[in-house]
Amino acid sequence: MLLQDERKFLDRPRCDKTTISHFPRALGKLRVALELAGAFVKVGGILIVPHGTSWEEEMKESSSALEILGLKLSRHEEYKLNSVKFWRSYFQDY
Repeated sequence: MLLQDERKFLDRPRCDKTTISHFPRALGKLRVALELAGAFVKVGGILIVPHGTSWEEEMKESSSALEILGLKLSRHEEYKLNSVKFWRSYFQDY
């Protein structure tokens, strides 16, 4: 028997090509975030994942996860919150 919340999740509208998913994360590696959220990105969809200062190293460590999930880095940008630099990466399913 499905819980009410699970039923709502399964009955939700599906993403289309114009939908962008933002995956907030904390205290986890990029590879783990990709494994958890990447499977939910529809072909042509975009997954946005925030990073801290170690994003370049994490990208190298995540190459096999990106390949397995069929994701590719489409864009990477810097942003600031309270004068602290952060980065976010945009991954597209192909």
